[in-house]
Parts: sequence; structure tokens; C-alpha cells
Amino acid sequence: MRETINIVWFKKDLRVYDHLPLKAACDFGGPVVALYVDEFDMWSQESQSERHRAFAMQCVADLAFQFEKRNCKLNFITGDVINVLSWLQDRYVKLRLWSHEETGNLWSYKRDKELRRWCSIYGVEWKEFPNNGVVRRLKTRDGWADIWNERMSSLITELPDFSKIISVGSTTEVPNPKQSFIQKGGREEAIKTLNDFLLRRGQKYRGGISSPNSAVRACSRLSPYLAWGCLSMRELVSILDGRVAELKLRLPDERKDWMSSLRDFKSRLYWHCHFIQKLEIMPDIESKNIHSAYDGLRENDFDETLYKAWCEGRTGYPFVDACMRYLNKYGWINFRMRAMLVSFATQNLWLHWKPVALHLGRQFTDYEPGIHYSQIQMQAGTTGINAPRIYDPVKQSFDQDPKGIFIRKYVEELKDCEDALIHFPHETEGLFKSCNEYPQPIVDFSSTYKNARAKLGLVRKKAGFKEEAEHIRHLIASRKK
Repeated sequence: MRETINIVWFKKDLRVYDHLPLKAACDFGGPVVALYVDEFDMWSQESQSERHRAFAMQCVADLAFQFEKRNCKLNFITGDVINVLSWLQDRYVKLRLWSHEETGNLWSYKRDKELRRWCSIYGVEWKEFPNNGVVRRLKTRDGWADIWNERMSSLITELPDFSKIISVGSTTEVPNPKQSFIQKGGREEAIKTLNDFLLRRGQKYRGGISSPNSAVRACSRLSPYLAWGCLSMRELVSILDGRVAELKLRLPDERKDWMSSLRDFKSRLYWHCHFIQKLEIMPDIESKNIHSAYDGLRENDFDETLYKAWCEGRTGYPFVDACMRYLNKYGWINFRMRAMLVSFATQNLWLHWKPVALHLGRQFTDYEPGIHYSQIQMQAGTTGINAPRIYDPVKQSFDQDPKGIFIRKYVEELKDCEDALIHFPHETEGLFKSCNEYPQPIVDFSSTYKNARAKLGLVRKKAGFKEEAEHIRHLIASRKK
């Protein structure tokens, strides 16, 4: 029977809780199809990896279970979203499409523009809803923080009437990928991780997130679940505020370190949306320097040998190599170490940030384009509005891994290295034989540091640099002082 149906298109919002498009579609009237399109073009993008797909499919499988236990079905279809919707259009009199807004990479941006044109041609009404604190068609960042606070303090969307949800034919089972990384995907795992953080691990958040030795537990570890929408940002803020309110009723000794740690954590939820907002305003920062004065700065100096050594964790800088090997194995490393890896690659190795971004993007289970490219360019010094910061990997090693525990665990060549030499083993003649020929440094930090500072400094002296920087600041800079 041909009829009008409502299609709820799930993308990176893999939950039924606090899902406004799903609730609105079920309230509107008529049958509802819950749809996930496994888009082969998305997985073929250079920034994607099997790690992402495995995590995503675990999230989708968990979402499918959320529907199944309510006696309805998530329709999982592999293909191109326009082709899938065209097939549904042929089966039914009319479609209404419901979804969350998505601020993704250039591919998803272009896909949505093409889908918008298709909807216009075929008379399909497409209703989109905000998914977090990111604002569409924002003309100025003035007052953005107020919008974020207003959205985060609004009521959580109630569960929909699941009896409205129907199934369509030609759906397939969700793939069941093997576990190959440190975190498992899905709503159930997200809630476990959240509760563990708010009730136990979060007390050490402040002071514990800088060193990779402590960060694996002190960090919330919620970023991949936010990236794939197993939790909504509003839901997370609401639960966090509830935990803070509860702690305020405790004795000072019982809430020691908790209040400052959770305050810091909430500020990072704000920054999460702040950086994605930059990509929403400037969707091409995945492929272009934010400030055009940096065009041509590194393009002709790319060294494939240096790049490969960095990707594999064989730079001769033990802490850099330990962090990269850990990341390659587990799909996660804490923020400070991410910044150090980018800084070393773009400043000391003088690699262009694009291939650096691609390698890291493929490794990060929590790859979030808005945060990823904004942060990469900030560390590479190409935004024009952030002072260049170059991390000294040896200083970071002494500061964050003073006893070399992390280095020895992930750079096995140095497992027998003496404490006094672990951070800079190549300084001592004859040491390599006792350390299984750990590679010598591929560059000299001091000279490459000076070279990077000099080149970046010259760019800032170009005519018109300040004027363009002011324009960029107006578009994407935070208004927080």
C-alpha cells in the first residue's frame, strides 16, 4: 500500500534518547521508518579507517538493539543515501525526511548539499534539528556562549512512541566487527564509561589528564561516544550538573578535587562545540589553511621518509615514538600528547599538516572533523590568530613520564635503558648497542625549532596579514576572555 511515511535518518546520532528528530517524526503522524544508511563513499574517504567503521558498527548494532527490545526495527541499508531514498520514494506516495544537523568533513557537507537539491526536486520536506551547541548559519560569534548554555539547559527530549515505527524490505543485518581497540562502541558502553567517570575516575581529572600514564583513567574517555552520538551533549551536561549538585551536599573532604575536576571537564564540553562551530562556519578548513598567508609554506618541503618515521613511531625521540605507537595500537592518546605529535610533525619535521591530519584522523577512534582540523591547524601555526606553540619532546618526556614508564612499555628497544638516559638515549656514545639499535634522531630539535619560528615569523610580517587575521578572529574566535 502506497502511503506517506516519515524517514528518520540516523547519522552520527546513534541513540534513541534525547533524539528530537525521532520524537518529532513519531509525534507528527503517520508511519515512521528508522533508517541508517551504511554509505560506502563515506568509508572510502582518506580520513576514514577500519577502526572507525568497527566502532561505528558496534554503535549501530547497539542502536538496533534499542529498537528491537521495543518491538520495532532499525532499517540498516548499504548504499548511497540518495539512491536509498529514491527507492523509498518509488514505494510510497510521499516522504518526509527528519534528521539532526551534521557538521562533518567536506564529503558529508557536499553530500548534504546534493541531498538538499534532490529533496527540492522531488518535493521531499527535510526537517533538520540541532544536535549539540553548534549553530547553523551563524553570522557572528557574539553571544554564541549564551546559545550554548541555553541549549544545554533545555529539557531532555522524551522517548518517542515506538509503536509508530515500521520496517521496510531489503534491509541487512548490521556487521559484527571484531574488537580491535581499547574502547567498544554503543550506548550501553557509553553509559558505563560515563558512570565510571562521574563516580570514580573523574576525581583525578584535574592534574591527571596531561601524562599518558594517568590520562587513560583520568580522562573521561567519552569522546568517541560524543563523536558518534551515543550520548547527546545536552544529556551529558544534564547528568554532569546533577552530579555536581549532589557533590555540593557532601562534606568538603568527601568532595575533595571533585568540584574543580568536574568544572574543568564541563569547560571542555563547551570547547568541544566551540571547535566544531569553526568548521560549521569555515567548512573548507579540512583542505585549506585557515589564513591564506601560509599557502605554499610547507607544500614543497614534504619529506616522505620523515613522514613515514613519524607515522611508525621511529623518530629517535623516545616520548614521541611511545605516544605514536600507543595511538596506533589503541586508537587514543590524551590531548597534550596529540598536540605534541602534531607540533613535532609540522614544526620540527616541517611536514604539511594535511597528511599529518590524515594519519592521525585514521588512528583516532574519536575522530571528530571539527575538532580535528581546527586543532591540527592551530598546532601547525596556520590559523593566523593563535601564537605558534612548539613542544619540546624531551621536556615533555621529563615532565609527563619522568621515570620512563610509558616509554619503556611502548618502545621496547629501550626497555633496559637506564633512567638517566631514557629521555635522550642518543646523547651517550655506544648506547645503541645496549638498546637494540633504537634509531638516532631524524632531526635536531634545536635547529628545526629555530627554523620553524623564523619561517612562521616571516609570514606574520606579510602585507595584509593582520587584516585577514582580524576577519578570521571575527568569524571563529571565542569571545571568552
